[in-house]
Amino acid sequence: MKKFTLILLLSNGFILYSQQHLIQVNRKQNSPEEVSISINPVIPGQVAASSNIANYYYSTNGGKTWREKTMESKHGIWGDPVVHFDSQGKLYYCHLGKNAEKKYPKWIDKIVVQRTSLNNDTCFEDNSIGFNQGKVQDKEWLSSNADGTLYMTWTEFDNYNSKKPEDHSRIRFSKSTNHGKTWNTPLVISDTEGDCQDGDNTLEGATTCSDSKGNIYACWGGLNAIWLDKSTDGGRSFGKDKIVANQDAGWDIPIRNLYRSNGMPFICCDAFGSKFKDRVYINWCDTRYGDADVFIKYSDDGGINWSQDIRINDDQIKNGVAQFSNKICIDASNGNLYVVFYDQRNSSSGAFIDVYLALSKNGGATWENHRITPSCFSTPGSKEFFGDYIDVDAVNGNVMPIFTIYENKTLAVYTCTFNSTPPKKTKLKNQLLAKIANDSLYLHVAVNKNESYELLFYANGRKLKYNGNKKENDYVINARGFYNATVTLKVGMRRRTIHLINNN
Repeated sequence: MKKFTLILLLSNGFILYSQQHLIQVNRKQNSPEEVSISINPVIPGQVAASSNIANYYYSTNGGKTWREKTMESKHGIWGDPVVHFDSQGKLYYCHLGKNAEKKYPKWIDKIVVQRTSLNNDTCFEDNSIGFNQGKVQDKEWLSSNADGTLYMTWTEFDNYNSKKPEDHSRIRFSKSTNHGKTWNTPLVISDTEGDCQDGDNTLEGATTCSDSKGNIYACWGGLNAIWLDKSTDGGRSFGKDKIVANQDAGWDIPIRNLYRSNGMPFICCDAFGSKFKDRVYINWCDTRYGDADVFIKYSDDGGINWSQDIRINDDQIKNGVAQFSNKICIDASNGNLYVVFYDQRNSSSGAFIDVYLALSKNGGATWENHRITPSCFSTPGSKEFFGDYIDVDAVNGNVMPIFTIYENKTLAVYTCTFNSTPPKKTKLKNQLLAKIANDSLYLHVAVNKNESYELLFYANGRKLKYNGNKKENDYVINARGFYNATVTLKVGMRRRTIHLINNN
C-alpha cells in the first residue's frame, strides 16, 4: 500500500462551534489510553485522572486546567491505572504491578493500590494485592462504599495468552477497611473459569458496587455472558454466579479500523437516597443487532430479578455502525445516570468516530444522547492500541467524561464539563477529514445546516466531483496507485484543501 502524508492547508470561513468545551488533559505525547477520572465528593473542584502506562493528571479548579506527573511505585507499574476518590475525599491510584525480576507477561504478578495526595507529593500507602506464585494478575477496578471500605476485583491468569486447555482465568476479590493500609486475603468469586487468551472466553472486566444495606455486587464478562455475584456478609464470602444477560459475540468486539475494542460490563448502585434507592445497574455492549450497541438493565430486589435489556444509543437499529467502550456512573445527589461511549453513527464508512454521553433522569428507562465531540476524528487504525475503556464521573451535578482522541498521528486525552442544555445556536465545524487505509482514501465532510457543497478530487490526472447537502457524509475512493492527490471542499465561497503526497 502507498503511504501518504496529509498536509492541511488552512483557509478562511471554517470555524468551530462546539456544544461542549473540550479540554486537553495531557501534554506528554506518550500514546496515553485507557483513561479514568474521579471527582472529589468532599472538594468537588479537585479532579484526578489517569492513563496508561503510569500517567497521572490532577486539577484543582474543576478540570479547567491540568497538571501531569508520572507515577512510581516500589512494586513497579505496568498500566491499567484507575483513580478513585472515596466518600471521605481520600484519593487512590491503583494499577498493575511490574516485577523487575520477571519477563513479560509474568512480571504482572500483583495489583497495586497507592493512596496519595492530589498533587502526588505524598504517598500514604503503596500496597500490593493478589500475588499468587506463577500466575498473572490483570485488569483491576476499584470502588468503595459510603464508609470508605474499598473493594477491588481483577482477573487472574494461570498463564497469560496460553492456548493450553489446562490454563484458566478467574475473578478475584479483596477489600480494605483501613483506607488501603492492609487488604484481606483475596477470594476467588467466579464459580466458572475462562481461558487465558485475553478474549471472549476469558473472564475479564470485573467491577463492583455496594448498596445501602451492605451488600456487595460484582459483575464481569466472559463466555458470551454477563455474570453477577453477590456478597451479603461484607465480602467475607460470595454466592453462586448468575448470568444476567447474554453478550452476543462476547466482550471482545471487532470494530472497523481499530486494533481492539470491547464492551465489558460496568456495575453501579444508587445507594444514596434518590427515588431509585438501591437499584443496581449493569451496562455493557453487544452485537445482537449485527453491530455493536450499548445496553443497560437494572434490578430493584438485590439482583434476583432484572429489567429487560434497554438500548442506550438512539441511532437507528441495525444501521451497521458501532457504539463501544461504554462506561456508566451515577450522580449520588440526584440519581441521574451517565454513560459515555465511542460512536460511529456520523461516519458510514467507520473510518471516523465521535464520543457520545447518554443521560437518564428516570432510573435508566429512557435516555438522551448528547454528542460530546464537536466533530468526528479519525480512528487510529488497526495497528494502534486505542485502549479497552474510557470513563465518566458525576458529583453534585458536575459531570466529567474522559476519553482518548487520535489527532496529528498521536493519542491525546480530553475531558469537559458536560452541559446537557447547551446554547440553541450551535454549529458544526465545516470540516474535511482524510484517512488512508487498505488502499482506500476515506473522506469525511461536515457542513453547517445541511448546506450544499462540492467535493473535488484530483490525482494522477484523474478528477472526481461529488455534490452533497447532507450535514455529514463519508466518501471512499480507491487510492491504489495514486502518487499525489488534492481534495477540496467548497461551501459557497469558502474552501478547504488537503494535499496527499506519496512519501515513498
